[in-house]
Amino acid sequence: MKEKTTIEVQAVHDCIAKVTKAREAHALVVGKKDTSVKELNKLMENRAAVYERLRAREREIAVSGGKLPDEPFPEDTQLTRLDRHIRIGQDRVRDWERKVAESQAGIDALVAEMEESWVAFGAATGDQLLKEFRQAALMMRDAQTAYVALTSYFLRSWEASAWKGFDGKLTLVDPMSQELILNPLHARLAEKWPPAAQMLRKDVDGLRAEADAVKSVN
Repeated sequence: MKEKTTIEVQAVHDCIAKVTKAREAHALVVGKKDTSVKELNKLMENRAAVYERLRAREREIAVSGGKLPDEPFPEDTQLTRLDRHIRIGQDRVRDWERKVAESQAGIDALVAEMEESWVAFGAATGDQLLKEFRQAALMMRDAQTAYVALTSYFLRSWEASAWKGFDGKLTLVDPMSQELILNPLHARLAEKWPPAAQMLRKDVDGLRAEADAVKSVN
């Protein structure tokens, strides 16, 4: 990664760490909720068994024609105790379900934050790449026009194999500003050449003048 996007990359890593830590804590909460559900189910099973024993006693009395009992059976006491435990167990399950929902909401918020950091990373990286593209495009433009400027002196003296032409339709546009950086029409107009090409032409003119001066000496 480019140095300029290090902050955004670190932000993504930080968010990933937060989500990971939150999920670990969430797993513990879910585990306790599941345990409370199992304990409640066990209580419900025990109550069902005790109630079935009580109903068996009552059916036996009904079938045998025995005297109606006034005192509670042991199962009645057990059912009272189990009903209380079940009510407490139900409250406990609801409390853990609430905690699970709160924990999940916290994870969702952290995931949303992570996605925002991801988008910010992409935007920063994209901006950096577009800047690099523009710099490269400007370098390509300068190199092309400088080459065109140079060939105006050597086109006739070079062998055909030495001449390297450019695609006359080659254009480069800055994606951010839509500026036409490399315009094939400008390559043919010296006044449109960038400073680098202008400087090269000036230097070559000077060198050519020196050569011509020596050449014309009698």
